[in-house]
Amino acid sequence: MAQGLCSSVSRLPNADQRAASLFGADTLSADGAVDAANDYATTLIQPVAPAALRGEQLSSLRGREAATRRRSYNSRMSLARWVTGYVTSLGVPSVTLTRDQKAEMTAEGLTPLDKASWLQAMALEVNRRVSSVSWNASLQAMPPASVMREVATEMAQANYLALQNYRLSLYLATMGATRVAQEEEVAFKDGLTPMPSPTINP
Repeated sequence: MAQGLCSSVSRLPNADQRAASLFGADTLSADGAVDAANDYATTLIQPVAPAALRGEQLSSLRGREAATRRRSYNSRMSLARWVTGYVTSLGVPSVTLTRDQKAEMTAEGLTPLDKASWLQAMALEVNRRVSSVSWNASLQAMPPASVMREVATEMAQANYLALQNYRLSLYLATMGATRVAQEEEVAFKDGLTPMPSPTINP
């Protein structure tokens, strides 16, 4: 700011270095929090992108091998960014909260929101059913049909969470397989004994 490079101090200083930018709140606010989460993911995964291969770097035998390795590198970076992008998407405000969910936010000491993320909406539903005195009291007074609707709602939420966990497990399994492949590639290279090059006397 003193050098005239920016007009004001960032509201989120060093946000690209803080895990709280991605995990600090269940709902990422619209005033820069999503950008901060993406900035943190970039710093975490790929703070500096390697230079593109050009000229002889591509035409030589070693260059063609480097190009193949670059494609592998790009694939791994894409996978890592995909996973962090998925995590970020869960915090984007996209769900209109119900009156009961807003009341639960107030009970938890949070500022009620009109829209929240799927992550926060699900957290509110779980917390409301676990600790809300008013919800438990109303459940006891409900007629059987209303109780069955509550049970059906909870089963639908459980199925939704199971699907999200399954999707996440696919991401983690792919990342694990990638890590194993990288480790084995390094071990294979380390186990090779380079052949001596013959010396030809003129």
